[in-house]
Amino acid sequence: IGNSSTCSAEVTVEDNIAPEIICPENIQLSIPADEDEAFVDVDPVIATDNCNIEIITNNFNSGGENATDWYPVGTTSVEFTVQDFSGNSSTCELFVTVVQDTTSQGDLTISGFIHSWAGVPVNQVTIEFSGDQDTTVYSESDGFYSAGLSFGASVSVSPEKDTHWIDGVSTIDLILIQRHILQIELFDSPFKFIAADANDDEVISTFDLVLLQSLILGNIDQVPGNVSWRFLPADYDFDNPNNPLAEAWPEIIVYDTLETDLPSEDWIAIKTGDVSGDAGLSGLRIPERGIPFRLTEIPLGNEGTFLIKVSLDRTQSLSGFQLELSSDREKIKEVEVLHAHSILPGIGEDNFFIDPESGLLRMVWYHPIPLEISSDGALFYLKIGMNGTNYTAKEFLQLRKNGTLWKSKVFKDVVDLPFYPYFVNQEQGQTQNSLKLSVDPNPSVQNTRLSFYLPGEETVKIRVFDIAGNFMWDQSYEGKKGENSLMVSVKDFPSGMYLFRIESSNGQSSIEFIKH
Repeated sequence: IGNSSTCSAEVTVEDNIAPEIICPENIQLSIPADEDEAFVDVDPVIATDNCNIEIITNNFNSGGENATDWYPVGTTSVEFTVQDFSGNSSTCELFVTVVQDTTSQGDLTISGFIHSWAGVPVNQVTIEFSGDQDTTVYSESDGFYSAGLSFGASVSVSPEKDTHWIDGVSTIDLILIQRHILQIELFDSPFKFIAADANDDEVISTFDLVLLQSLILGNIDQVPGNVSWRFLPADYDFDNPNNPLAEAWPEIIVYDTLETDLPSEDWIAIKTGDVSGDAGLSGLRIPERGIPFRLTEIPLGNEGTFLIKVSLDRTQSLSGFQLELSSDREKIKEVEVLHAHSILPGIGEDNFFIDPESGLLRMVWYHPIPLEISSDGALFYLKIGMNGTNYTAKEFLQLRKNGTLWKSKVFKDVVDLPFYPYFVNQEQGQTQNSLKLSVDPNPSVQNTRLSFYLPGEETVKIRVFDIAGNFMWDQSYEGKKGENSLMVSVKDFPSGMYLFRIESSNGQSSIEFIKH
């Protein structure tokens, strides 16, 4: 009595994950011919880290994350570097181009503002003037543009911007477009029709959803047959605002024989794919309201191979979400998505994007009407192969709040602001389900006992599937109120992971099982 022993171990935690950094959009602007530099307002870079950021620098001035300054005529490269306290660093590059407008001292001036239909100023728009005079000017940070032209000149004007396709396009737009297609909530603005017609075929269809989903995931970087931004004169009136795709609305203004200044030649900008109207606002922070996602790690029996179940931490009513995950390529050699047992309706391979070289995984899911998503079921599974056996998989899987293309977001409803997702971990083999479903022993070679709780007497259906979704076995069971259990023979099942699923009047509940 009273005997005891002790031991100690030294635990070293290393941060090998580089910070994430996103540069603002490249900048172009024009200045009068007699000037040789311009003051340029540059948006700060966005940088995040799994731990803490030590410093952000740039190679142009001492402003760190903000390179706002005077820039000379020509193209200036600005490289930003972010470093964390472990010495990990990342860089991004911004180009600032300043050109002299040799025609800006003309007799007359055409000027105005370019705003999105939601009222957001659109900068870096190229405004081409052609005809008796050819010149190019660029919209400023507040959307203002101005060009000097000769008295009596005849010119045509066309704004252009075909960059940053992903700006303003997110899962909320897929939800809104699908609601319009299904006539749940029709568009209330002609500009939303134009934005939703992703491939400019004058029809809003599920093919537009397919294209935009592929754009969000990163499978494509632009939509064939269209441009990133469309423009039309601000004073244009549609013949039928509820069917704007049926008419040829103007994207060019022709001025015949200029005789006076034209100071209010405003344009409306329409971002392809953005029916929510948030293009140009991508730098704004998501409100600090989070929805937790749970990671449950399940060893598959083979050393270094794990199954991670991704689920909600608590039951939520959701309309959609977009997630970007990154994996440590030094520790994780292979990631495979398994979606056959997902509780999300309509989910398939097209909802995922995997880049094996960078270790990135993107996932998009949406539904036109908010659905109650149970924390019992899996959103999807990740089968992970490790480069070693001395650590677990979820240690080296990170959810990126600020992803490489967009922010990870969760949408509860189309009228609500987005939430940010975050991961909470759960111990190996634990599970949550409303029927208190359990299997023991787990893993097993011959037999295992399936136990569950029912609130009342009823006949339930018990089904077994392999992880790929193939049906293996089923049985009807006369359940009683309270605790129930039955022995299931698994000796004829091949080795691997399976799902036991119980279907009752209160819904269904699943649990993972390993056969050795």
